[in-house]
Amino acid sequence: MIDRYARKTLALALATALALAVVSQAQVAADMPGGVVAETLRGVSTVEKIDANTREVTLKREDGSLVTIVAGEEVRNFAQIRVGDIVEVEVTESLAIALEPAYTQVRERRDEYSCYRAKLGDKPGMKTTHTVEAVATVEAIDPKAREVTVKGAKQTVVLKAGEGVDLSTIKKGDNVHAVYEESVSIQVRAPGK
Repeated sequence: MIDRYARKTLALALATALALAVVSQAQVAADMPGGVVAETLRGVSTVEKIDANTREVTLKREDGSLVTIVAGEEVRNFAQIRVGDIVEVEVTESLAIALEPAYTQVRERRDEYSCYRAKLGDKPGMKTTHTVEAVATVEAIDPKAREVTVKGAKQTVVLKAGEGVDLSTIKKGDNVHAVYEESVSIQVRAPGK
C-alpha cells in the first residue's frame, strides 16, 4: 500500500501538471469568528498519447501545451485510459479560524487523511482530503494590517483576520482554534460524458 504522503505528493504533482490554465474561485466569509477562506482551482486536459509499457500519459492542456506524467502502480484502472479522454482536476483549500479563546491551554495538532479511488473497471479517478485541526497560541497581533501571528504545535503562521473579527478581544498568549482542509480530486472521463 502506498504511503499517504506519497499519495498526496503524486496527486499534487499531477494536479500541478494539469492545472496550468485553471479557473480560480476564492471565497471569504467574514461573518465567521475569525473567518473562513476557501479557494478552488480547476483544470482540464485531454489525453494525447499513452505508453502502456512505461505508464506514461501525455496530456494536452487547455493552452495547447503538452505535459507527460508517469501514472504509478497506485493509479487503479490504468488500462481504461484512452486517447481523447478528458482529465479533470480540482484542488480546494479552505481555512476556518475561530479567533476566540480555545478551551485548552495546550498547543495541539490533529491530522486526518482520507482517500477514495475509482472502483475496479471504472475510469481512473481519486480524491484525497487532508484535514488539520489545531490549537495555537497568539504570538503577535497587528491590528492595522489585520494580521494575527499564531504558534502551533509544529509551526508559526501569520493569519489574515476577516473584517468581522474584533481584534480587540484577542491578546498575546490567547489560544485559538483553526481547521485547515485540502482536497485534491482527479477524474478521467470519456469525451462527451
